Amino acid sequence: MKIAVIADVHGNSCALDKVLTDIKGRSIDQFIILGDLLMKGPDPASVIHMVKGIKPLCWINGNTDLWFKELANNWEPKTEREKGWLEYYLFAKQRLSEEEIEFIIALPTEHAVDLMGTSILCVHGSPGSVINGMDNRNSEHELELMVEGVCESIILSGHTHIPFVGEVKGKYIFNVGSVGLSSDGSNLASYGIIELCTGVAPKFEIIRVSYPISETIRIAQELKFPNMYQYEQSLVTGLSVY
Repeated sequence: MKIAVIADVHGNSCALDKVLTDIKGRSIDQFIILGDLLMKGPDPASVIHMVKGIKPLCWINGNTDLWFKELANNWEPKTEREKGWLEYYLFAKQRLSEEEIEFIIALPTEHAVDLMGTSILCVHGSPGSVINGMDNRNSEHELELMVEGVCESIILSGHTHIPFVGEVKGKYIFNVGSVGLSSDGSNLASYGIIELCTGVAPKFEIIRVSYPISETIRIAQELKFPNMYQYEQSLVTGLSVY
């Protein structure tokens, strides 16, 4: 069985389209979605439509998805960074239906699945947290603390936008990176594939896919996406600067 794992699309429909096209030729059986699909990007409506179309086995929220709940009801930002959050929230809210927003709000922040006798915990950041990520910047001790108490044998994550495959305390950690807003110095979209076979250790693969960054920038410019200069720099350099 092959499972495609997608995280952190961040409203980048051009990147997601190329990732889904790449997946079509890989005999994928199931999809898992790890959150942060819509906000801090120019095309949330297309992204949610595409993800609903693939009928994911598992779909959870990330920290920016939670803004639909946390930034509602006249929330007032206190810092420049929070002002940016509010701009991204209002931009997305204007382009999504109430039904779509309610759908996102109702999603869990963690979910466990069992496939071919393998237990998998799906999180956005790390077990119990949507904001504390897991990648090669964490020490082994830090990762051990993060997986403490986890029963599942595989932990799938995103959030940091930096792909990572690791193993601590007998558990695999698979951070699939970001489809729409890479932060590891490569401006290619990133997603992951897990291959499960009975009696064999799971295989983890990070896939990088090129997409038309100029088209994402054009869409963002036409729609007057907030903080346009910083967004463009993030896409081009593969380093999140906004």
